[in-house]
Amino acid sequence: MAYNLMGYEAVGITEYDLAGGLDFFKKMEALSNFPWLSANLVAEDTDLPIFKPQIILQKAGMTIGVIGLTGDGASRILEDTNAKIRNWREVLPQLAEKIALECDIVILLSNLSDVQNREISRTVPGVNILIQAGIRSSNLAPAMMNQTLFCQTGRQGKYLGELTIQWNKAGKWKTEDRENPLQQKRKLDRLNWNIRRIEAQGDPAEINKSKPGILQSYNNLVSERQTLVDSIAKLKNSGRQEEPNSTFQNQFIAMETNLGDQRAILKIVKKTRKRINAAGKKHVKNKKKMQAYAGSKACGECHEKFYNNWRKSRHGRAFKTLVNKKQQNNIDCLPCHVTGIKPDNGIMALSLPANLRNVGCESCHGPGKIHANDPDKKIFLSRPARETCITCHNDEHDDFFHYETDVTRHCQVENK
Repeated sequence: MAYNLMGYEAVGITEYDLAGGLDFFKKMEALSNFPWLSANLVAEDTDLPIFKPQIILQKAGMTIGVIGLTGDGASRILEDTNAKIRNWREVLPQLAEKIALECDIVILLSNLSDVQNREISRTVPGVNILIQAGIRSSNLAPAMMNQTLFCQTGRQGKYLGELTIQWNKAGKWKTEDRENPLQQKRKLDRLNWNIRRIEAQGDPAEINKSKPGILQSYNNLVSERQTLVDSIAKLKNSGRQEEPNSTFQNQFIAMETNLGDQRAILKIVKKTRKRINAAGKKHVKNKKKMQAYAGSKACGECHEKFYNNWRKSRHGRAFKTLVNKKQQNNIDCLPCHVTGIKPDNGIMALSLPANLRNVGCESCHGPGKIHANDPDKKIFLSRPARETCITCHNDEHDDFFHYETDVTRHCQVENK
């Protein structure tokens, strides 16, 4: 397995890992030199985790706890199995609290939604780093939320993320420290300036007696100022030495095409692609008629100039690129290389007639059978909508797509 060669020490289980079914995944797990983690993927009858919920590592003189959580999307894959996805709220708080007592730092590998991860940052204090998976298609620069550091690299392995941490074992990241006297003094100066600006207009209670909202805001400033004054005095009297907070540095490393392939990994990738294509080929059935589609050749009968331009374009050769790579039966790739198939219906693309292979005129302008039979009956938009283009030209497949520029440069339109 590629992950074995890459030296992984722990991987969180996502719905994508379970796409082949639970039994198949168990076979893959048995071949792994590292643990697959999920604290909430459990047996239906016992509520006990099917895989390891966490792992504890010893690195650089530190004890590191790693927990895995699987997203709700895996539930549909597990419907006919003795397995289910438990609500993380029933699992994580107690587990994180226990591991936090044993470890210097706790890392959560989460396949949950953005909203759920944010809730974790608010309600589960033991998580120091949260690494997200399958939520965004692009890199996420480390972001602090309630002393939990959120991280994510883009999908499909286009980037590596390197996070360098200076950890003080106190469990706090370097953010604005409200107990730092210097920072508190600066904040007090800002409050005093705002209060003096309001008081310069006269007695705030008298001036704003008909404006209770403004008066309340002034009173809040005065109250906050007193709290700061008391806090600064307390810190000065205690003589407490501030404990240094933890810091981090981050960089994303792009997997450029000019980087050399690692031979052992490349061998696995080629073998996997071959198996995927072979699996898709088994589902090829009799060609299905797409009643609403005419095919690009039919468009060329009236729009010969644009049809000829299309044939020479990358859209006009889109299916051939899959054939050349022996991926013409890969249902993950097909929808963006043929006409009339949505991304989530790759199986149907296996049975398309030849005239709908390639990204034809109707991919951008819609089904054309009615228009071909009676041009006045249906008039097409000459310019495809942005939503149409980014179905395929998204961050995962086209890093350099710019709708306004590319639709003008590449889409030949007829103004009539």
